[in-house]
Amino acid sequence: MSNINIGSLSSLGKCECSCHKVNPYNTEHIYDSTGSLYFAPMQETNNSIKELVVSQQITTPDDTHDDTLSETASFKESGTCFEAFRASFPCCGTSLQHIKPLFEFSILRNILFIFYLLGVMLGNAGYVNSFIFLPPYVLELGYSKSNASQILMIGGFADLVGRLFGGWFGDLNIVKKHNLMAGCIMVVSFTNIAGPVLPAGFYTLIIMSISIGFFGGFYVSLIVVVLIEYIGLLKMPSAFALAVTFMGAFNAVFQLFLGFLRDTTGGYAAVYAVCGLFMFMCASLFFCEPIARRLEKWRQNKPTTNPATC
Repeated sequence: MSNINIGSLSSLGKCECSCHKVNPYNTEHIYDSTGSLYFAPMQETNNSIKELVVSQQITTPDDTHDDTLSETASFKESGTCFEAFRASFPCCGTSLQHIKPLFEFSILRNILFIFYLLGVMLGNAGYVNSFIFLPPYVLELGYSKSNASQILMIGGFADLVGRLFGGWFGDLNIVKKHNLMAGCIMVVSFTNIAGPVLPAGFYTLIIMSISIGFFGGFYVSLIVVVLIEYIGLLKMPSAFALAVTFMGAFNAVFQLFLGFLRDTTGGYAAVYAVCGLFMFMCASLFFCEPIARRLEKWRQNKPTTNPATC
C-alpha cells in the first residue's frame, strides 16, 4: 500500500497522488491518497461497491455516457481527492434526493397525531410550569429559600426515579402505554388542583413535590414511545420535531398568561389550578385514543371524489 499522505480532505488542495490516473471506482485509492483512517474501512468494501455500481447501472469512465464522462473530466481537471471520493460513489448523489425534510407537514392530516399533539402540548405546559412555580409558591407560603430548594430537590429526584421506573414498567406491556401516560398526568393534575387547597404544611408540600415529580417523570418517559405506537417508527423523526416545536411555542405563550394570572389574583393557587386543568385535558385526549384511531381509519378509507366522473 502506498505511503502517500496529503493531509485532510478539507484542504482540497492539488493532489500529489495518482488517484485520478486509476479507475475511480476502486476504493483502495481513496485511503492511499488521503492517508485518513476514516476511509480505511472502504478498502474492505471494494467488491460490494462494485456490485452496487453494477446494480445501479452506472457506466464506468471508459464508456461513452455523456454524464459520466463529464463527471470524470471535471474530476481529472480539478485533481483533488475530494473529487476522487465523489467520483468513486456516484450513487450517493441520487440517494441524497430521497432524504426526507425535517418537518413533514403532511402528517398534520393524521387525526391520531393531532390528538397526540394537542395532548403533549397541554401536558407539557402544565407539568413543566408546575415545577417552575413551585419555589416561589413555597416562598409565598412563608418558608425560607432553604426549604424551597429542599422541596425542589426532592421533586427533581422523584422525577428521575419516575423516568427510570416508567421506562422499565412500560416495557412490561401490562397496561397500554397511552393509558399509562394518561393515568400519570391525571394524578399530577389532581395534585395541582388539590395541593393549594390543602393545609399549607411543609410535609404537604413535600408530598406535592414528590407526586408532581414522580408521575410527571413517568409521563415524560413515555412520550416518544407512545408517538411511535401512534404513527410508526418511519414518521417518528418528523412527527417528534413538529411536536417539540409546537410544545415550545405553546409553552412560551402559556407562561406569559400564567404570569399575568399570578399578578392578577395575587397568588399561585389559580396558576396551579389552570395547570391542573390543562393536564386533565391532556389525559382525556390520551384516553380517547380508540376514538382517534377509528377516526383516522375512517379518514384513510374515505372514498375520494374523482373529478373526471363529476
